[in-house]
Amino acid sequence: MTGIGLAAAEAEAPIPRRPADVTRVPLSAFQQRMWHLCTAYPGTSSPVVSLNHRLRGPLRTDALIRAIGMVVDRHESLRTVVVDTDLGPQQSFLPLGGHTVELVDLGDLPEGEREERLAELLGSRTAMLFDLHGDSLVRSSLIRLAETDHVLSIVMHHIIADGASAGILAADLAACYRACVEGASPALPDLIIGYGDFALWQRDGFDARAAEGLAYWRERLAGVTPLELPTDFPRPAELGTRAADVSVHVGADVVEGVEQLARASRCSTFTVLLAAYQALLAGRSGTDDICVGIPVAGRTRMELEPMIGLFGNTLPMRCDLSGDPTFAELLKRARSMVLGGLSRQDVPFGHVVAQLDLPSDPSRTQVFQTIMVLHTEGGSEGLDLTGLAVEPTPAGMPQIIHDLVLDLFPRPDGLETDWRYDTALFTAETIMELAADYGKVLRRIAAEPGVRISALVEAV
Repeated sequence: MTGIGLAAAEAEAPIPRRPADVTRVPLSAFQQRMWHLCTAYPGTSSPVVSLNHRLRGPLRTDALIRAIGMVVDRHESLRTVVVDTDLGPQQSFLPLGGHTVELVDLGDLPEGEREERLAELLGSRTAMLFDLHGDSLVRSSLIRLAETDHVLSIVMHHIIADGASAGILAADLAACYRACVEGASPALPDLIIGYGDFALWQRDGFDARAAEGLAYWRERLAGVTPLELPTDFPRPAELGTRAADVSVHVGADVVEGVEQLARASRCSTFTVLLAAYQALLAGRSGTDDICVGIPVAGRTRMELEPMIGLFGNTLPMRCDLSGDPTFAELLKRARSMVLGGLSRQDVPFGHVVAQLDLPSDPSRTQVFQTIMVLHTEGGSEGLDLTGLAVEPTPAGMPQIIHDLVLDLFPRPDGLETDWRYDTALFTAETIMELAADYGKVLRRIAAEPGVRISALVEAV
């Protein structure tokens, strides 16, 4: 959080704790949106946030199991169950001490078969379909491969966790494991509130806090139309969850040029990357009205920063590319668009959609059909377990419900662009071509920001 954000949070009244006898609370606005997406487009797997790590060394299995239980007890979001009521879906919380860790032993299998079985297990767990009607929404598995070789998998439904939650889970788990190994108490501060307290607070004061923001988004998104990229296959009548991905690396020299352009234009690198993506989409779709979803952490209050839960929001970044502007001119429009959206990021996207009265279309998501994510958080890669060598482990393809998701990962040698796409719409070859063209667009705008959008997209 920025210094300005901290000052604003400190000036606000604290979020109150609910009375102890209130055991059932409404879903937060962010959870309501997630619940809608999961029930409207159920697919064969659930959207999840997961931690999958290889643990090499003398693991204290008993200590790790206790540590996982301590983290689940610490965060009531991890004990959430969604229940159906006359008022719609609400959430209640399982008792303390009830979380179980699945133990799987593959040590007796031949080494090659062991790795193959491990990949199957991790893939099935990250692709599982959670039951949003009273089921536990977090699953923990510890897979033993050898005496000093284990894999830990913790999978949380997205309705109880966001991207920032993965890093919090990793840090809390490391502190609790260290404490269990040393026979001490974990060095973690008490949480000021629980997620249920946040959900009640958000509901009770929503109308007053969100009025201006809702008016802004209504005006900004009036008449928004779907993105129609050329597809390789006819769009199915109902949206599924089929996905694959391709990755393309953008070199450090291009990234340096993009960063220099951002500084010269007094905007963020993210804004340049987003404007370049929207220019590329405009060229491919033949329209000058492009809307891209961007996730934001949404943790604009200090109480929320150490909590696992769904606080992330998605902002619809709609940009007008009409008039064949230069990229420098487009960047000014994009800068205004991003700043305007970020200043109203507390308005839940689900409430924005409800204000737009859009027609229902089971074949695609509403407002935007593509998302761009710049990953700057540490995530769960920072899991540090005492006495163990820990490294992330691939665990299958995360679910997507949009046509296309562009994940950007800054690296020391440039930028990794990962393109997750709906295989019912696109072939890998088409997405590889799109990914390569994005790299060409970035290189061109860094060298020639005065290039007109028509010339920019014709050259790729």
